[in-house]
Amino acid sequence: MLSEILWIFTALLVAVYVYFRRQYRFWKELGVPFVTPTFPLGNVTDSVAVGTHFSYVMRNLYERTKHEKYIGIYFFQSPCLLINCPEIAKTILVRDFNYFMDRGVFYNEKLDPLSANLFFMEGQKWRNLRAKISPTFTSGKLKILFHTVTAVSEELLNYISESLEVSSSGKYLEIKDLMARFTTDVIGCTAFGINCDSLHNPQNEFRKMGNRLVNITKSRAVALFLGMINRTLAQKLGLRFTLKNDADFFMNVIRQTISQREQDKIKRNDFMDLMIQLKNKGHLEDTESTDEGTEALTFEEIAAQCWVFYFAGFETSSTTITIALHQLSVHEDVQEKAREEVRRILEKHDGKLTYEAVMEMEYLSQIVNETLRLFPPVGTIHRISNQDYRLPNGAIMPKGTFIVIPSLAYQYDEDVFPNAHHFDPERFTDNARAGRHNFSFIPFGEGPRICVGMRFGQMVVKIALAQILSRYHFTLSERTSTELEINSTAFLHTPKNDIWLNLTPIH
Repeated sequence: MLSEILWIFTALLVAVYVYFRRQYRFWKELGVPFVTPTFPLGNVTDSVAVGTHFSYVMRNLYERTKHEKYIGIYFFQSPCLLINCPEIAKTILVRDFNYFMDRGVFYNEKLDPLSANLFFMEGQKWRNLRAKISPTFTSGKLKILFHTVTAVSEELLNYISESLEVSSSGKYLEIKDLMARFTTDVIGCTAFGINCDSLHNPQNEFRKMGNRLVNITKSRAVALFLGMINRTLAQKLGLRFTLKNDADFFMNVIRQTISQREQDKIKRNDFMDLMIQLKNKGHLEDTESTDEGTEALTFEEIAAQCWVFYFAGFETSSTTITIALHQLSVHEDVQEKAREEVRRILEKHDGKLTYEAVMEMEYLSQIVNETLRLFPPVGTIHRISNQDYRLPNGAIMPKGTFIVIPSLAYQYDEDVFPNAHHFDPERFTDNARAGRHNFSFIPFGEGPRICVGMRFGQMVVKIALAQILSRYHFTLSERTSTELEINSTAFLHTPKNDIWLNLTPIH
């Protein structure tokens, strides 16, 4: 009996090996230069077996092969085209967008309704949804949300003032968790009209859910990665991006919020108000209905958009604020220059932090961009071909082939950003930007699928930094290294360890 089991196992292993070896001829047959894969993990052994963050695996492959404009690699047995040339990245994301409209990420509307959101959805469904959602982030809408964000930032300042611990070396604070609590409260107020009060109650259910979304186990990270490269397998296994308990909690919150607002005719001029308009009318009240995508959103679709706004909004913004504060603590000359700009512009606006004042803070924008260059929340951009595509060498790449644009690698390329590991906001002056390819820095993606909430996220980050710079001088605590280690199991490009700062009030 045992020998029969061993024989069957060996036969299956040989069959799988033969199948993989046949798949590994894909790029050679298309005449595309490729990196030799290793059975069975292909070219992602370091990510799956060693635990290196996926963004760094792609960056290492880019550094080895950047003399080629594009290179063939493999995720397990699945072929993937790694784009080493920013100009070809522009072609894929913009010029030939209709060939590469979709991200190729699995989602399941029935099993996991929250996965049917703007980030994951594909084809005409995505087009219709994008047309509805885009008007929610115009300058006019941001100005309305600005006052809510500044109110939460004042609560942040009050909390910092009240809770700074006193040690023998001065006042210090752990900012990684604090900024996540701040942005959780921002999203709670601006998206749902809910006062989460994570600043004072870090154990509230919204904050705990955020922790679970970000701090996933190694085994779950591998399972989700496998699902992303094999959507058929993900569907068969019933893989969910959102844990069921979290999904149930979130959908109940959205259901109760909508019900209360409609019953009591409550209007808060927030993201939820806009979603309710899309549910009832299919378009926003101050926009004209068009033929494309005028059908009203269902409750499940609204919940999914609220979920992605929450998940994408709180973690990406908090990470950027945290890392910017860390870098400003290390580079105190940059910190002082930023503080002088904040002071000068606030004086111009009668000491008030207005929307117009924040938009004028150009050096602060350079600091945010340099932070995003070094630590973009998302270090790779993914697409899948939705039809056969002719490559520059004339070969036809078949429908369903994965594409990876290693944006983190572009942003660390020494030929484009000399001394690339050094924090230098001067890289983002107008003159400096004009001297390099505009797709060498794409932390929010580009083209029609560029992050729809980009401007909102930048506004939140700048408000938080301006508020803290105007009230505190800060240095790095001896508890924290000048070099940041990245959490290898997180989907986003986030710091692994706590970050402690010494803060001194400015009188």
